[in-house]
Amino acid sequence: MLTIKEKTQIAIQILIDALELRSAVKHPRINKEPDKKTGEWKVVKYTGDIEEMIELGIDINKFGNENIYPDEVDGIMAKAISKCGFTYHITYLAPMFNGPTQLVLRRPADTSWAKIIKNLKQYATHKFNASEQVYLEKNGDLWREPKERYCYPMGENSDRHKIVRYIAIRKTYQQTSLIAETFNKSAKAIRSEMGKIRGNISRLLKISSKKVIEGKGGSGYRAQNIKLI
Repeated sequence: MLTIKEKTQIAIQILIDALELRSAVKHPRINKEPDKKTGEWKVVKYTGDIEEMIELGIDINKFGNENIYPDEVDGIMAKAISKCGFTYHITYLAPMFNGPTQLVLRRPADTSWAKIIKNLKQYATHKFNASEQVYLEKNGDLWREPKERYCYPMGENSDRHKIVRYIAIRKTYQQTSLIAETFNKSAKAIRSEMGKIRGNISRLLKISSKKVIEGKGGSGYRAQNIKLI
């Protein structure tokens, strides 16, 4: 069973992914399709003055699929909004017992989703800094907490696993030419493999690959924040 900390981390990542994709659905109140280019709805909020707001709807099932329930989503969002520059509400089908349908995010028209995404990422990094620790197992699994969500299975006997383990053991920068000689490959092949490894780290671990494997022209590669287990 996931802890509330793990659920919060997953929920924030779902939020970031949804905002980056702009995959909105119909507006829950006015049954309006989102803008085809932005995935957003424009609405007007009356708070003394007329204020234009931008809304984006996220299917609540995205959280439910991760066993994060609406009341938990509500609590997680309530803590995040003060740091990240948006407001939200959860919409329900009528009658209420049919259950919630969407998490609707709302931002002022003069603030961008890009800014909110940046705020969310900073919030997550600050709140879950310890979760950026990456582990490498003997079976070739490269992962961070929670493993069931953020894991790159390279395979125990794969060259990629052997290369990552090689640089993780040595800590300091390893010249590309030395890595190539060790694994009987060309320097070009090593650079290609490292590019694919770092791309998969970003895609599967949802973390900047630079925080795991750093590359520098003339110096080669070094592992950062990888713990061998």
